[in-house]
Amino acid sequence: MPVKTRTLIAIALLVVFAAGGIISLFVAPSGENNSRNERSSNEPAFRRDGHLEFLDGQTMEPIVRIDIEVADQAFEQAQGLKYRSSMGHLEGMLFV
Repeated sequence: MPVKTRTLIAIALLVVFAAGGIISLFVAPSGENNSRNERSSNEPAFRRDGHLEFLDGQTMEPIVRIDIEVADQAFEQAQGLKYRSSMGHLEGMLFV
């Protein structure tokens, strides 16, 4: 596997752990929808900028697909998850 691909996969995994996405995959009930049900008035709404697929390392088949919000501006990166109490079990934030 090319170094660039391995690096992108490693970064993606770190993002998921930071956002708590991978933890909620095992905790959330299977019937729960993909968005937060309750959000305080101060919390920013999730902005779906794209999706990220995690692939099986041997078969390269998708294991799971999550919606991502991309934080590519300095302000977005500084704010990060600061005002969010939770995210949906298939939502995450990608810091680039």
